[in-house]
Amino acid sequence: MSRAFRRTLVLVLGSALWVSGHADLYRYENDEGKIVYDHHVPPKFVHKGYTVLSEEGRIIRVVAPELTPAEKVVRDARVAAEKTEQRRLDDQRDNDTELLRLYKSVGDVERARDRKVRTLQGAIDLTEENLSRLVKQKQIVESRAADLERGGLPVSEDVMKNLRVIDEQIVERRAEIEARSREQDAVRVEYDKDKERVSELLRRAARSYSSS
Repeated sequence: MSRAFRRTLVLVLGSALWVSGHADLYRYENDEGKIVYDHHVPPKFVHKGYTVLSEEGRIIRVVAPELTPAEKVVRDARVAAEKTEQRRLDDQRDNDTELLRLYKSVGDVERARDRKVRTLQGAIDLTEENLSRLVKQKQIVESRAADLERGGLPVSEDVMKNLRVIDEQIVERRAEIEARSREQDAVRVEYDKDKERVSELLRRAARSYSSS
């Protein structure tokens, strides 16, 4: 095979490889900061990012540079914040859907609030009645114990134990009343928020209906 024929064969095969398998070009930056065009990106330059170009010079794909550790921290924080915000929006949407299912007007929210407050007030009233009975019971026991002492008789351990039990029950009933009162306040705050949100949702729905 002559030398000229071999050169021709190499050129033909090279052209075939160019057309069939190496049509894309890679544009990247080398260590000297110069832009290089080649049919591959050396591994040591991949972390800098590169651009894939078609044979006609059109951008096919852009591979971003690898992030530094500090940039990764910022990225991860941003992604976490976006996920948190998306969860908040999803929760808000679900809550809005439930509110509109439960209440058709602001008045519905107010009536639901008042029912809940009345229920708690009923429990408070019953506990206060129980507390009043305990206080009277304590007064009776203390009066009998005082009579015994005035007569020079000792107060039995059973009487003292009974007084301690009554005192514990009084403390418990008062704590229950305070807890129910705090629950009433929390209910009012919660339903006021719901009332404000329902009012806003209904205004939005009205504006959307009027503009359609």
